[in-house]
Amino acid sequence: MVISKETPDIHVKWFKTHHGHDLNPGHIGLTSPEKMDIARQLKIGVPKRKVLQNLQEDFPSHPDLIRPIHLTKMIDLHNIMKKYNVDGDVKLDPNDAISVDAMVKKIELNKDYGVLIYKAQGIVSEDYPGVPANEFLLAYMSETQENMLKTYGGNIICVDGTHGMNGYGIEMSTLMVIDDEFQGFPVLFFYHTSKHTDIYTLLFEKLKERTGGIQCKVFIVR
Repeated sequence: MVISKETPDIHVKWFKTHHGHDLNPGHIGLTSPEKMDIARQLKIGVPKRKVLQNLQEDFPSHPDLIRPIHLTKMIDLHNIMKKYNVDGDVKLDPNDAISVDAMVKKIELNKDYGVLIYKAQGIVSEDYPGVPANEFLLAYMSETQENMLKTYGGNIICVDGTHGMNGYGIEMSTLMVIDDEFQGFPVLFFYHTSKHTDIYTLLFEKLKERTGGIQCKVFIVR
């Protein structure tokens, strides 16, 4: 900002975007949805190095396609953990199954979140009799995410998947909408061990019960 003072008025010359350097990803921060998505991965126990590895695997080959998220470093993850109160690579119990169960109960106690589906691995659930015992399912969304889905879900909805998150073969699918600034916003997180049509049918049935139904113009599965 350049300021020159002249009596009796003050005249200010300001630069709306950037001055002194090019507008490149290195000088732009992550968007709030991107930070939220990274924080969510860290909260469920995905190692920090695995989060960075997933981002590096998506690194564009063309320089013009590089975005700030592709340049994420370990210090960025630490800052996100601090901002979103993430404990880091800490489990709630040495037993993984008990740890996940405790995490889900912790989510259910948070009034801002709602668990749509939860089925532990290795059991036959009375709530989901048609789901095999070896299937793991967890889907949840916050009140903010639900409001975003209801607000922007009538336009474009995208399902994006992340693979190889851990040794149990659990995959993550993220339901996303496009906001007014044409940025993707995650509105639901879904963890599962298979890609069967029945599993996704169950997810969207539960989502319809929660939201009352969303009719979009474009539906994209990545």
